[in-house]
Amino acid sequence: MDEEGVEGQDETTIRPQPEQGSITVDTAFTAGTVTQADGTVRDPILSVMDGQIVAVDVVPLTDASVFPLRVRSVLPPKGPRSPLDILVGP
Repeated sequence: MDEEGVEGQDETTIRPQPEQGSITVDTAFTAGTVTQADGTVRDPILSVMDGQIVAVDVVPLTDASVFPLRVRSVLPPKGPRSPLDILVGP
């Protein structure tokens, strides 16, 4: 849960939300996997909004040869759905 704007917190403050089994409307960040074009797998933090991946924070990528990137959330959205899954091009 993002707590920016809450007294005593700032933009670096996040805490686990009560629901730990799925992505809900309160989820701001979640774990994911990024698979590079060469098969290398990395562990990013995904920013989510309205059930969609809006940003991927992963170790700096050195060149365009890592694209396309397959990005997946570890958890599924709430309800009978699959994990979030997007393809990111260069």
